[in-house]
Amino acid sequence: MVANKPPACGGVGIWVRTLLAVAMIAGFCMRVPQAFAYSCGNQSSGHCYAIAGVEADNAPLTYYGAYTELAPAIALRSTGDSNNFITDELWLQQFNTSSNGCPGSYFGTTYKYECWVEVGEMAGTQYYSNGSAYWFWADQRPNYTFALHPYSLVSSGDLGHPAYLEISYSGNGSFGVYAEALSGWPVNRTSTSNSMSANSLSFGIELAGSGGASAPQTSFVQNEYENTSSGWYWLPSGVTSGANNPPYGSYSWNGTGGTMTTSCPC
Repeated sequence: MVANKPPACGGVGIWVRTLLAVAMIAGFCMRVPQAFAYSCGNQSSGHCYAIAGVEADNAPLTYYGAYTELAPAIALRSTGDSNNFITDELWLQQFNTSSNGCPGSYFGTTYKYECWVEVGEMAGTQYYSNGSAYWFWADQRPNYTFALHPYSLVSSGDLGHPAYLEISYSGNGSFGVYAEALSGWPVNRTSTSNSMSANSLSFGIELAGSGGASAPQTSFVQNEYENTSSGWYWLPSGVTSGANNPPYGSYSWNGTGGTMTTSCPC
C-alpha cells in the first residue's frame, strides 16, 4: 500500500508525495520521539512513511527480489476507526513515468505510475477488531486492482525474535512472497499474473489515519536484493531514506545492507 512516500534524507528526493517538512541532520532524518496527533490520510491514500530503499525510474527489470530481516518482530497496535493502520514491511516495486497498466499519483511535482508486491506485519481494526498485529501480503499488479491478503495474528512467541521477509521473482509473471517467523511460515504465497518489471525496493513503516497507532522500535537489517542472474547481494551505499515524523526512522549503511531503525510512538 505505497502512497504518499516522504522525501529522501541525504539523497535526491525521489519519494516526495507530501508537503511535510523533513529535517536533515548530517544526512539523517531527525527523530522526535513523542506522541501527538497526526494526519496520514485514510485506508487508500495520504499515508505517512519511515522508509529506506533504492529506485530506478523507467529502468527495465533491475531487481528480481528483495529481502530484509525484522530485528525483532514487534507488537504493532492500531485502534480506532477503520481508516487507521500501521505496518512493518518490505516492498518490491515498479516505477515508471508512463502507465504500463499501473495506477499513478504525484511524487512531489512528478507524476509516476507504480505497481508493487508487499509483505510484512500490520495492525488495524479492519480484520482484527482489537487492533492486534497480523501477517499480511498485498499486490498491485498491472491492469488489476489492489489486493490485500490478511493472515494469522502475530504469535506472542514470535515477538522479540527475528522475522524474515522476502519477495522474489519466480518466472512466468509470478513473484514468491514469504514471511518466516520463529513459529514457522505465516506467509508463503505467490503473486501471479504479475507482469511488473521491478526496478525499486524499499522497507520500513507505513502509517494511515489520525490516531491510535503504535510501533515499538525495531530495525530492518541484512537488507539484500536479487539481481538478474539470481544472485543475492547486500544493498550498496547510496540507499535513500526519509520519514514523515511520525512515523520516525533513520538509516545507516554498514556494508551488510545497512540498518533502518523505526518506531512510532504515535
